[in-house]
Amino acid sequence: MMKHLAFFFMLLALNGCSPLNLKSNRGLPSPDEVQLHALKGLDRRFTHLTPRSDLAAGQSVNVGERLGRVQEPPADKYHEKIIKADSLYYSGNYAAAKQSIEAVYQQEPDNLFAIELYARVLFRVEERSKSFELYTDLMRKLDGGVTKEFVNVDMWFIDAYAKLGALYLDRREFGRAAYEISRSVVGGFARRYFDANPAALEMDLSYLTEAYFHLNNHEWSRYYAALTLKYFPANTYVLQYLSKMPAGQPGKSL
Repeated sequence: MMKHLAFFFMLLALNGCSPLNLKSNRGLPSPDEVQLHALKGLDRRFTHLTPRSDLAAGQSVNVGERLGRVQEPPADKYHEKIIKADSLYYSGNYAAAKQSIEAVYQQEPDNLFAIELYARVLFRVEERSKSFELYTDLMRKLDGGVTKEFVNVDMWFIDAYAKLGALYLDRREFGRAAYEISRSVVGGFARRYFDANPAALEMDLSYLTEAYFHLNNHEWSRYYAALTLKYFPANTYVLQYLSKMPAGQPGKSL
């Protein structure tokens, strides 16, 4: 767990604490350049997204095409107490944030925003077992009713996919890690989250490199490592996995 938290917090320190205040001058890959092996063959369903008026139900769109507008969270669920706890989190007052959101969660254990923020705070203070329980509970609620041929991406909870993926890596459940991190990539591009938070994409690509390395799928591990280094050449995290792969084995071409 410490390895993934250390890498996560290193990127956070380099890019600032609040994801709302970041700007990047670095180029990023286009969404169709990032192939997601874990989601191959699955149609993508976006929730809490109001589609463009010219899109018909079931209509196919190109990768990276603008889909619509992210809906505003309901005021009765994303309310003042949660906003206050979230503000404490982004100010770095994690102890106060934990105390604040824990009280909300105890009163509203089915509130998705309370679950997500409580899980995020616990992730930050390294209470990983409880954080994992909360994130998996959140996913069960978000994915309820979604059939196996679809992958659900909730536009309100993009960050949750990445953090749950990191927790799966620490539990050595690498297939599940790749799936959740891939959902983070889909949502990050769809919401244009990576434009202001390039470190989030760097982390996702780095962790996909790691997941596929441990799945002994070196073709895809090399692919994600190459993408990482192409757009984030100072990254050293993926080098440890490249160095362990047998020489002469090609990766999937970019």
